Amino acid sequence: MPQSRAQRRRQQQRQRPRPTRDAAPAEAPVLDTATPNTVALPSESISVAPSTAAVRPGRASRRAPARALEPVDYSADYAASRRDLTRIFIISGLLFAIMIGLRFSGLL
Repeated sequence: MPQSRAQRRRQQQRQRPRPTRDAAPAEAPVLDTATPNTVALPSESISVAPSTAAVRPGRASRRAPARALEPVDYSADYAASRRDLTRIFIISGLLFAIMIGLRFSGLL
């Protein structure tokens, strides 16, 4: 699958060295032709591996592995709802019976 423009841009940004804020502008590096993949700076020489410069070490280790979600047990909630609905049904039945009794008794 070909990469999108955004993916290519992110990959290019990862490959570019990021300047530090507190560092002074460095002098231009001098290429050392004695050993391959070595850049000699005026103050020190740094060896850079060609493919490992773009990879950030430890990035995958910081990400937590995806855990499978456990199903939620609602049986306690269903039992409480069933109990409450039973009480509501009984109380409403009693009130309905009292209303009918009062209507036929002639008190109301």
